[in-house]
Amino acid sequence: MKTTMNKVKKNDTQTLQQQITALTARVESLEAALGRMYINAQAPGDDAARSTQPRAPATAQANAEREILLMKLDGLTLKRNQIFTATLGGLSYDEIANLMQISVSTVKIQFKHALDKMGIASRQVLLTNHPHMLDPIGDAEYRKRFGVSKRWWPVNTQAPKPRPRQAADRGKSSS
Repeated sequence: MKTTMNKVKKNDTQTLQQQITALTARVESLEAALGRMYINAQAPGDDAARSTQPRAPATAQANAEREILLMKLDGLTLKRNQIFTATLGGLSYDEIANLMQISVSTVKIQFKHALDKMGIASRQVLLTNHPHMLDPIGDAEYRKRFGVSKRWWPVNTQAPKPRPRQAADRGKSSS
């Protein structure tokens, strides 16, 4: 009976994984369709004119991409947003941790969650392929919408030095 239960659980897990994969593909398909609909709604003229005449696709596509970016950024918490913007600004995990007075592991975990929400595979992909991702959004609009400036850290100063560890942190008592 135990073997039968294990087989059922394994089949349920596989079925669930297949359903999640199918749902993810459907969401991505819908997201792409919404982007195309937005682009078409922004472009003047009828469908025939759109297919034969050059339109202002760069502007319409840029607007659609900007809106999708804003929707994804809306899904980030304030902390994740700060870590995301600081990383795009070139700060290291250590510098971000020192500025925010949190641990490096917290920075890494929060950054990973931010990347997942943004649909970006890794820090390297972000910095290589998307270094100017936030450029289409003005700083005032960004600050108003997300509660933090795109450059919230001190620009012309170094990140604060780590606080000295207490004797208890080092496992020694100071005598």
